[in-house]
Amino acid sequence: MSRTTAKWLLILLGVLLAANIILMLYLLKPPKKEVSGGREAVSGYLVRELKLDNQQQDSFMQMKQKYFQTMRPMWDSIRSAKDSLYRQLGNPAADDTLIDLLARRVAEQTRRSEEKQFEHFKELRTICRPDQQAVFDTLIPRMLSRMGGRSSSRSSSDRK
Repeated sequence: MSRTTAKWLLILLGVLLAANIILMLYLLKPPKKEVSGGREAVSGYLVRELKLDNQQQDSFMQMKQKYFQTMRPMWDSIRSAKDSLYRQLGNPAADDTLIDLLARRVAEQTRRSEEKQFEHFKELRTICRPDQQAVFDTLIPRMLSRMGGRSSSRSSSDRK
C-alpha cells in the first residue's frame, strides 16, 4: 500500500468516526417536550386567552378533572367498539347486519360522548364573566375545529 493511499484511508476513517460520534450524540439526546400539544398546553391556553382569575382557574381545573374521570371510560368504550368493528375485516362470515350493528354501537357511544363534551363546555362557560363568555363562545368552536374532530377517540392524551 502506498503512502498516499494510506493517508486517504486514514482521513476517510477519521471522517467516518466523526460522523458516527455525531450520529450517536444526536440519537442519545433526550427528546424535546412538545410545547403546543398535551392537556396542560391546552388548559394553559384557555386560562391565558380567557384571563381567568385564581378562583376561576381552581373551578376550571376541578371541572376538567371531573370531566376526564367521566369521559375516560366512555372513550375506552368507543375504542373497544371500534376495535370490534374493525376486527370484522378479517372475518369472511361477517354480514352487513353485524357490521351495521357494530357501526351503530360506535355511533351511539360517540354521540353520547359529544353530548357530554358539549355539557362540559356549557358548564365551563358558567364560571366566566360576560366579557370572558364572548371570548369563550368563539374560542371553543375554533379550538375544536382545529383538533379535527379527534375529541372522542383520544383518552391518554387528554386535551384540556
